[in-house]
Amino acid sequence: MKTVATFVTERLNTTVAKPTFINPGCFGDDLALWLGKELRKEGLAIDDDPVPEHFGWAVSFEVKKRRYWAVIGYVPGHVWYIALERRGPIAMLFPRFRVIPDDAVEAVKQVLVRSADIRDLQWHSARDFFKGLAMAGSP
Repeated sequence: MKTVATFVTERLNTTVAKPTFINPGCFGDDLALWLGKELRKEGLAIDDDPVPEHFGWAVSFEVKKRRYWAVIGYVPGHVWYIALERRGPIAMLFPRFRVIPDDAVEAVKQVLVRSADIRDLQWHSARDFFKGLAMAGSP
């Protein structure tokens, strides 16, 4: 299943570090705020504030009473990514609870497709995407 979106945009901050960044280069706070706002417009329940992570940001949202995370990061000079995942003890213990259903993917996909600022949108399996990052030596 393809649950990782990659895309290019010049709209987002990739140069100015902010005090809220956990590590240097943890860009994506502006993307996280925008994505949350757009998902909320779709009628989805969204946590109020994006969460800073060691690699970027995360936005929690709900589809059909199930909670998902849109994990956001930037590969410098290349692409932005949004990886969808499930978190929590049940998802850690039982792999079937980590599966991301089509309706969660579709919710994020519709938001990205509607934006005129996003181009070269592609979807990847998490395994292939993160394997490629590791082989390229990216965070």
